[in-house]
Order: sequence, then structure tokens, then C-alpha cells
Amino acid sequence: MGRHTQTTLLLQVIGIFVVANAMLKFPSLARDRDILLSSTPDFIFRDGYFVEQHEVTTDDGYILTMFRIPGSPANPAFQGKSVVFLMHGLLSTSTDWVILGPGKALAYLLVDAGYDVWMGNARGNTYSRRHVFHDPDARNTNFWDFSWHEIGFFDLPAMIDYALAYTGHSMLHYVGHSQGTTSFFVMASLRPEYNNKIRSMHALAPVAFMSNLRSPFVRALAPFVNQIELITSKLGVKEFFPSNELLIMGGQLLCEDESPFQEVCANVLFLIGGYNSPQLNRTMLPTILANTPAGASGPQLVHYAQGINSGRFRQYDYGVPLNMARYGSNRPPDYPLRRVTAPVALHYGENDWLAAVPDVRKLYTYFYHTIGLFRVSDPRWSHFDFVWGIDANTMVYEPQASTIRDVQAYRAGDGPQPIDIAPLTADIIINDGYLLEEHQVTTADGYILTMFRIPGGPANPAAPGKNVAFLMHGLLSSSADYVISGPGNALAYMLVDAGYDVWLGNARGNTNSRRHIFHDPDARNTDFWDFSWHEIGYFDLPAMIDYTLAYTGHTTLHYAGHSQGTTSFFVMASTRPDYNNKIRSMHALAPVAFMSNLRSPFVRAFAPFVDQIEWIMNMLGVNEFLPSNEMMIMGGQRLCEDESPFQEVCANVLFLIGGFNSPQLNRTMIPALLQNAPAGASVNQLVHYAQGYNSGRFRQYDFGLTLNLIRYGSIRPPDYPLHRVTAPVALHFSDNDWLAAVSDVRELHAQLSNSIGLFRVSDPRWNHLDFVWGIDANTFLYERGFDKKAHSRANRRHQPTCPAVFYKAGLTSWRQAQSVKSHCSSMVLSNSCWVLLALASVAALAQASTIRDVQAYRAGDGPQPTDIAPLTAEIITNDGYLVEEHQVTTADGYILTMFRIPGGPGNPPREGKNVAFVQHGLLCSSADWVILGPGKALAYMLVDAGYDVWLGNARGNTNSRRHIFHDPDARNTDFWDFSWHEIGFFDLPAMIDYALQFTGQTSLQYAGHSQGTTSFFIMTSLRPEYNQRIRSMHALAPVAFMSNLRSPFVRAFSPFVDQIDWLMRMLGVNEFLPSSDMMTLGGQMLCRDEALFQEVCANVLFLIGGFNSPQLNRTMLPTILANTPAGASVNQLVHYAQGYNSGRFRQFDFGLTLNLVRYGSIRPPDYPLDRITAPVALHYGDNDWLAAVSDVRELHSNIRNPIGLFRVSDPNWNHLDFTWGIDADSLLYRRVISFMDRYN
Repeated sequence: MGRHTQTTLLLQVIGIFVVANAMLKFPSLARDRDILLSSTPDFIFRDGYFVEQHEVTTDDGYILTMFRIPGSPANPAFQGKSVVFLMHGLLSTSTDWVILGPGKALAYLLVDAGYDVWMGNARGNTYSRRHVFHDPDARNTNFWDFSWHEIGFFDLPAMIDYALAYTGHSMLHYVGHSQGTTSFFVMASLRPEYNNKIRSMHALAPVAFMSNLRSPFVRALAPFVNQIELITSKLGVKEFFPSNELLIMGGQLLCEDESPFQEVCANVLFLIGGYNSPQLNRTMLPTILANTPAGASGPQLVHYAQGINSGRFRQYDYGVPLNMARYGSNRPPDYPLRRVTAPVALHYGENDWLAAVPDVRKLYTYFYHTIGLFRVSDPRWSHFDFVWGIDANTMVYEPQASTIRDVQAYRAGDGPQPIDIAPLTADIIINDGYLLEEHQVTTADGYILTMFRIPGGPANPAAPGKNVAFLMHGLLSSSADYVISGPGNALAYMLVDAGYDVWLGNARGNTNSRRHIFHDPDARNTDFWDFSWHEIGYFDLPAMIDYTLAYTGHTTLHYAGHSQGTTSFFVMASTRPDYNNKIRSMHALAPVAFMSNLRSPFVRAFAPFVDQIEWIMNMLGVNEFLPSNEMMIMGGQRLCEDESPFQEVCANVLFLIGGFNSPQLNRTMIPALLQNAPAGASVNQLVHYAQGYNSGRFRQYDFGLTLNLIRYGSIRPPDYPLHRVTAPVALHFSDNDWLAAVSDVRELHAQLSNSIGLFRVSDPRWNHLDFVWGIDANTFLYERGFDKKAHSRANRRHQPTCPAVFYKAGLTSWRQAQSVKSHCSSMVLSNSCWVLLALASVAALAQASTIRDVQAYRAGDGPQPTDIAPLTAEIITNDGYLVEEHQVTTADGYILTMFRIPGGPGNPPREGKNVAFVQHGLLCSSADWVILGPGKALAYMLVDAGYDVWLGNARGNTNSRRHIFHDPDARNTDFWDFSWHEIGFFDLPAMIDYALQFTGQTSLQYAGHSQGTTSFFIMTSLRPEYNQRIRSMHALAPVAFMSNLRSPFVRAFSPFVDQIDWLMRMLGVNEFLPSSDMMTLGGQMLCRDEALFQEVCANVLFLIGGFNSPQLNRTMLPTILANTPAGASVNQLVHYAQGYNSGRFRQFDFGLTLNLVRYGSIRPPDYPLDRITAPVALHYGDNDWLAAVSDVRELHSNIRNPIGLFRVSDPNWNHLDFTWGIDADSLLYRRVISFMDRYN
């Protein structure tokens, strides 16, 4: 095509686009004719089904309309129906799902089958053309600044959450067409928590990859997308094909049955989506065109065109400068489809010109949990036939409904259930579509080992002569480590795809190698377990390597090992040096030889007592350590699945062993990991490692003086002669590996005579287990680590070397263990006890370390803390703001301290400023509101916005530990006889009255966090006159109803609250977690950046309020713990536990007798929330383990004057992020201040 032709085509396309949009802006051009104006509700009502209209506002302000069909006269509405959510395609609306009529349309078929059907409408279409700020019809409006990325990221989550909350369900079925599939894949990959809300997803004409589409219209437009976008932007044209009277009239006049142009109308559709004349009901064309096109933004089409041009499914391309600003790279990132773990069914047609078969098949390869690929049997089935096809009901919808029913039955436990939670190595390989062979070899000392061979795969069939790669697992693991991440990610599969013949070894004693020619591993006092990793290196590796080479006819191979897989290699290559000549290159991931500098608290704790532990184990006849068994597998499923409150405990057990790196662990994989690890080991393997830690040497097993003399001829075991290791070795290490410390790896490197090099992983938090399970192992390690220079020496010696791209770890492989429906509950109980024991062990280790550090500090020998963080007044002064300290005495005698910030550097004090009063949560203080610092902390942001800010402190905390009569530190004092009821009834009124009187104001703005909201609801419900003194109230993580909280700590102790309360009273303990020097010093010693236990500190906070690692600034932990906990009464916690147990928001339960005396009834009364008339805004987070979303919604329904429910857009936002979250300013505080300004 010549330049002139290209220019002409470009101008024609732009001209058509602009003229069409201009014409569509003038409905007056329409002739006065009876045209079709049916809307979705009109169709539904006409067809005799029930219909409801619902609206939801997205986090970025778009107001979306949904339609619900709860039933029909033949299938009446009732609660509990399974929910199906339907999402339309580009330029379409919810009408697509009902336009075919009863007995044909998918929505009606689903309602008739007993489903509760919801139909979404994306931003910008006929039903969703509203925004809280922007006008879609204004010139140069920002309303249209979105593509289908925002539909997936904002619209779908908002609508799904609304539908689930409204129906009371936790999951739904999803059906999408075209763009309705694209947006789903955006949501499920970027907001993977939504996968857990999807029972099944059915993609009709799925669109993600588009490089093979056949539509001539789209292919003509795509190359000029940048120019078209530039010109239309200059012309102020942002909306593409809105619905209006002119288009509807045109459809009626030109496309009706009598019109000579009807076939032209039909062929316009065919040229876009593919020809299938028999499936298009021409009579329906005017009705179709009365509802389609329904409007879209220019960027929606541009985004698709970018996908065609790039051949990738990736985010919007803003150009190099904006890409750098938004993404940190000059190209937009791909959508991480591996994170899509919802069960997905892909339905495609061979004649679909937009969702081409090769593109659909490519998409299919990215999913680990596919229901299947389903081809429509009609060979001419096109893109639009999925919604308008005459036979769509029989060709697509009825089979699809059957699939939904099957998934529904499976989820409910009525369908066939899987036997295994997660498959072992062989099953995984077969399921992933690769070839598999199982081989066995017997070692010189009689152990029968199993190896798995993968000679080929879908993209690289088996062939003789391939280079051999041998992979060896670590301690307590198995060959499954190298395939569990799935195709495209797992090392074994990547090597197969690169043309290698891959062999996976299994060491003696693990799941796959528990056999011996004489010894029984399960017999008591058996000799089977009399080995350490010395024997694995000396016998197992040589036997497996020899077998592999003999079988394949090769003389050398490549070797990769992780952890113990490196230890055993160094044993073999140093004690049997002839095997060096059989190794082309060796790749040591987290190499373990020298161990004196390891940091794992578990190993450091038991290593000094290894001799005693070994003796006890021998006496008890315990020789095997952590074998794989059904109990462990079941525990992994029950305790570690995504829905379990103990999932983070599972994660942290792994972290405490190998090092903390929360972002790199895919939690969804934990049950699958625990199906395959631990896989069993001998006690001697651990003892041998402990001996190495104690001695600081890499040497043979220490049998004691006598046996050492017999075996070695010396009282000490000999060192391994590492100078004999002549194979080319590449050592890959990381800074945060708690088992393979950097200094130990460097010592190993210094002793190797033929090292390829030392290669550090760039992630400073990369840990020991990340080498096999890390989410970003591909970018941080394998793609960058094994470069050509690193292998140059190996290349000179042996050709060819290992591939440069050696390994990509599992990002989101769907190996999540399946539900097991029929197992005894005692199994769960015993595993719960195991977890509690693990927690107790961690706590004991932390406590012992703290005592040692404190003793060293007291003696002047330990590291001295620089500056234990200041309290509220000091923080404010240091930050350059003005501060005043005020005291007020409550009606019941408590002396409370408040801090006032009347002005700051940018906003000096003056009379008449609006007053903002801010109240902290449980165990906290006023420091919460300033601890983030200028520009980030809410108090400072309010001052900068012109407010006179007052910070309250509740009775009993660090700043309010005084009373006119009672001493808080005396034994059996009455000082602590209060809960948060008294804080709401006495403290808040006293502080608010004082602040108003001092400033001369009559009302103020109120913001509270957690208990600061609870106490507010008490004040305004029991002392309703205070509603008049509140301009607006902003509840951050509001706590009133608590029956759905998820915190394992609270859920664990709440059932025993009466016994705990009684025990505390008997012991005279009334104060809970007061601030103290020990706590402050412990925070400094254990939680600072250099501290070994910093992640333990972080995870204690996470286990209370919810996990959101990216929002916690670890460097702040010592400062936080210098101010929190700040003290509370035992009754405050008891009162919350009572609320959790009862499911009600009511006054303190003193027991039957005292309740009768105090309340005149045996039960305490509920707080009368209907008396709250102050305007209240409820701000909540999806991942708040203390203020659950459903509880916040119940609170919202009980308040008479709510401003609204406001969700923080970060799906991982937890309870403590409201005050300490790194992005609290942008995600929350600015919105709060904006609302306060409105209510002034």
C-alpha cells in the first residue's frame, strides 16, 4: 500500500468517525417516525419476568446501573438462589442478554433454571453515563478518560461486590461476551482476590490476544491508531458511537424487513464479526440497532488496536514519557494472566473474526484452572452469534448452563469430588500435558530411588540426542518443586521447552524414594534412616547421574540443585572427584556448605542442643523427621487455604525458616506446596546441618570421639576437600537468605577452583525458598542471573551450555488444593494445636532473644538504641507545628490530656478556624494522627487545610493515666473499672465540650479510628444532644457490630472471655498491655531495620488487623511500638469480645444479677443507634480483619443520617492501615478532608 493510499484511508477513517459522531449529536435530524426505544427493563417487563434496577458507584466515581431478574411467575423469586452475573461486550448493554426473548435469551434461560440473574453495564454505555463529578456530554470532559482496563479494575469489582452483598452470597457465576471477557481477565489478574468470588467464569468469544483477528474494519484501523487518537483528541471527540434517536431511526428506516438496505445493515455486522447469514434474524435488526451501539470511549478502541499491533495482552500504552511515569518502563506491562485462578471455560467459534481461534488457544495456555475449551459446532459461528444467533440457545447457552450446574454441584459438594488435594510429581506432569517416564535405580548401599524423566512436551516433542539436565531438590522437598509452578514457569518445563531432556532426582527417604532392598522405613528402630546428606551425595547422586547418562547415551549433563541439592553435589564432587568430568555446568541455587552465619531462628535455637536432641531421638526410636502424611496434607488445606484465617500463620512458618519476603510468596499455592513438602527426611540430615553451624566448617558427620576414631582415624570428622571440585559452578545467592548467608556463600566461592561466578539476586529481601517458589524469580533471578558471560567458562569446556533463560518460578500456578468434604474434625483440631504450638515456639524464641538483647543493653554491651521515638507533643514540635497541651476532668473524675495544633508552617493560627477533633483507637493514643509526618499524617493535613485540630486521649492510655481519687498503678484499684462505654459516655463529651468552649465554636468535625468510632456511637446514641455539636463524623474502620470479624486472635479468645475475665480479676490484673520501657526497648531491638525479628514484629500487627505488607513502613516499627500499645483496661477487650459472641452492639454484660441491678433486665440493652442524627461517613477496607465489610454494612443500615459507605480502593487495606498505611493520605485522608469541607 503506497503512502498516498495510506493517507487517503487514514483520512477516510477519521472523516467517518468525526462525521458520524457529529451527526449523532443532532437528534433533530431524525424523521418523525415510530421508532424502537425499548430498554432492558422494557424487554424484561414485556416478557413477563420480574426486574429490579440497582446502582453502584465505583471507587473512581462512575455511577453504574445494573438490572436484576430475581424470578418470573413460573420461577418465583426467593432468597438463596445462586447468582449469575452477565457482562456485555464493546458498544453493547445488558439488553444483549434478553433481546432474543423467552426460551432463547441467556438471561431468561438462567432464570428459568433457578438462578438469580444480574446484568452489568459498563461505564459510558446507555445506562451508565453518570459520574459524581464529570459530565459525559461536556466538551473536553474527563468522563471518557478510560479504556476497558478501568472497566475491569473498577467497574466489575464494584458490581460484583454489590451483587454479592445484596444477595448475601460470597461467590457467583460470571458470563461475559467479548469485552466482558477482556475486562474479567483484567480484574482477575490485577485484583486476584476476586478469583475467590467466582464459582465459574464462562467466556463467550474471549478477547485478550488479538494478533490473528480477521475483521477487515479493525485491521484497517489498527495501524493508524496513534494518528487517529491524536486527531480525535485535538477535535475534542472522546465518545465513540453513542446511542441516540438518529441511529435508532436509521436502524428502523434502513434495516426493517421492507427496506432494500436491510442486507447492507446485515453485512456491516458481518464485516466486523464474521459472516453467518443463517444465524442473523433480519427482523430483529431495528431492535438490535435501537440498543447497539450504546456508546464507548475512544481509548477503549485504541486499547484494542494497541493489542493488535503489539500482539500482547497488556495495559494501555500512553507513550514513552507517560509510560515511564505510570509504569516505570517505556512499555506498558503485560497483564499477569497466571494470577487468574477462577475456573474458566472458553467458548469460541471458528468463524469469529474478532476472537480468532489461535488467539483463544494462546489465551487458554495461560490458565491453570480451566474448565475447558468449547468450540461451537457450527463452523460459521461468528462473534455476534454468541448474543444474537438464532440458535445460540442450543449451540451455546444450554451446554453452558449445564456446565454452570456441574460447577455449582461440585462447589456445593454434591458433584464428584477430587480424591487428592494436589497431585504429586507424576500427576502434575501428566496433567500439564508433558511426556513422563518413571525410572528407578538402586544405590550401592541398597536404597531404591525414583527419578522422573520429561523427554518432551507440547512444544518440543521427544527426540534422541537432546542435552540432559538433571535437577535435584532441597531438604524435606521432592522433585515436585521443579514442576509445581506449571507450564511456562516451572524450571523443568522451561528446560523441556528449550529442548532439554530433563531428569528429576529424589533423594533417599523422601516421598518418592522410601524403599530399600532390606530395610523397612516404617519399622521401629529400622536402619533405613541411618544416613545424612553425606550419603545422598556419596551414593544417591552418583547412582542417578550414572543411570541417566547410560540411558540417554550421553557422557555429561547439566546439573541444577537447590539448598541440600547443592550440599550433596559438593559432597559428591569433592569425595568422588571423577564425577566432575560428567558435569557440563552446575547451578547452585541458595548454596549450602558453610553455615556459621545463618540467621534462621529455628536452626540457631536448636543447633546448640543438637547432641542432646539426637540422643533423645535415638532413645525414642524416632529417626524420620516430618514425613509426608494425610494429616499434614489436610492441615495444609484446612489451615492454609485462601479462606482460612490461619493462612498467614502458614506463610510465617515458612518465613521463619528461610527468611521473610512476603511479596514473593503466592499464598494460593501454599496448600499445594504443603501437599509436596515436607516430603520426609532423616533426623541425621538435620543433625549434620546443625553440626556444621556449630563447628563453622563443612565437614563429614560427627559420630562422637570413639566412632570418629574408628571411621576417620581422628577424633574430629574431616573437612570435605572442596579444592577437588573442578566442575564449572555458578553460585546464586541473596542478601536475605536465612539459611545460605552471604558471607558463607562467599567462603564457599573462595574454596572452589573452577567457579563460574557469584551471582546476587537484586531483590534485597530474597529468601531461601524464593529460589524455587518466588513469584518474581523469573525477573530477579533466572532471566538475569544466567547470562552468557556467566557461562562462558562452561561453554569453553562443554557445548552447548544451559539456556540463558534458565528458570521462571511459579507466579500464580493454580495448584491450590481442592476441598475435601468428608474427613474427621479431629484432624483439624490436632492441626490447630500444631499451629498454636508453632506460635508458642516463635513467641518463646522472640522472648528469649529480647531478654538477651535487653540484658546486653542494660550492661552496656549490646547495640544502643539511637532515639526511642518521642510522644505526641515532641513529634508535633519536631515536625515544626505549634502544639498546646490541655487537660479536662470527666464527670466521673478521670483527667484527660488533649493536644491542640492551632497552626503550622504553612497555616498560622488564627481565630475562627473550623475545629476538627480526632480520636484514636484501642491501645493507641493521639500519636497515631501525627506519626506519619508532615504531608502524610491526618492531623497535619487538616492543619494545612486550615483546621484547628484537637487530638483526644481516652482514659487509661499513656497520656490520660490520672484520676482525682484512684491510682492506676495501685493493686486492686478502681481506676480500671471501665470499658469503652465510659469513654463514649464521659470522655468524648468532656473533651468535645472543652474544645468547643475554648475555641468559641458550637460544632466541630469528628474523625475516629476503630474504638474512636465505637465510643462516638455510644455518645451520640445515649447522649443524643451531642449530635447537634457534630458537623460531620468520619468513621475510619468503624467498629460496632463484630460478628463477622476475621482476626484469629480475637476469634480464639472470645469464646472464653468470661473465664479470662474471672481469672484476671482473681489475679488483680486490670490493665492490658501498658506502655513500658521493656516494650519500647523491645521495639527498638527487635523491630529496627537491622533486626532479625523485624518481620515477626510486622506479622504480629498483621495477624491482628489483616495482612497488607506493602502499606507498612518497617522503618517506622520502633516508633510505632514506642507509642503503641499505650494501655487499656481489660474490660475494653472483654466488651469487644462480648460483642463478637452476641452479634450485637450493646452495653457491657455484668452477668445476670448485676445486669438486673443496672439495666432492669438479665441482658444488657442494645445501643439505640436510631438516635444518631449527626451526618456519618463510614470508611472501610475489604481486608480489615476487625471491622468486617458485612458488619460495617449492618451498622450503615442502622444509622439514620449516613453520608455514605466509602471503600478504600486498595483491596488489601487492613485495620491498621487507616492510621499507619503508607498511602493513607492519597487513598483515604484527602477524601475525608474533602467531605469535612463540604459540611462546614
